Amino acid sequence: WSDPTGSRFPGRFRAFITHGFAVDKATGILYFVYFDKTNVVNGNVNIDLYLTKSFDQGANWTTPVIINGDPDPPGDQFFPWLEVDQRGNLHLVFLDSSNTVQDDNVEHGMLDAYYAFSDDGGDTWQEFRLTPNSFDSFDDGLNRSVQFLGDYLGLARGDCRVYPSYLSTQNGDPDIFSHVIEVEAACCIERRPGFPICLNLTQS
Repeated sequence: WSDPTGSRFPGRFRAFITHGFAVDKATGILYFVYFDKTNVVNGNVNIDLYLTKSFDQGANWTTPVIINGDPDPPGDQFFPWLEVDQRGNLHLVFLDSSNTVQDDNVEHGMLDAYYAFSDDGGDTWQEFRLTPNSFDSFDDGLNRSVQFLGDYLGLARGDCRVYPSYLSTQNGDPDIFSHVIEVEAACCIERRPGFPICLNLTQS
């Protein structure tokens, strides 16, 4: 990871190592999400999101596991931001290149923003596409040899709402977008292991 220029991703933006770290205040479990190379497929580096967790305040960590879905050929998932709500549910936002089959060396990398939810400590995840269409990582108006998407996304949570935010060029220039993701009141009140997830996604 000595080269931050994004050569492992479709597009010419830089991509420093970023991660997500969150604490379950009720149980003390620590969660750590990061992106890293898994393998090389058809000459392209496959970048995935890995999750590891600690049950003893960071003294020991579980073996990292890939937590993102991927098509064939695989895309890249990166820039994760992770939060844990008061009920122990995990909320994650990240960028993903998997909706377009493309090589790492293309100038115009096509990307999407995704939100993912886990109610079993990160063992399984449900993913939701946030962007209506894949957006171009290369903005011609910036006129830079290396494009800039920022080094991280963001996500905030309230009682029954989650607010992921991300950069996208879907309107023709770089803008910041956010969504209001509502976990229905009944699910918030009655949340228990195995209770079905109820999510409503709106964009702002």
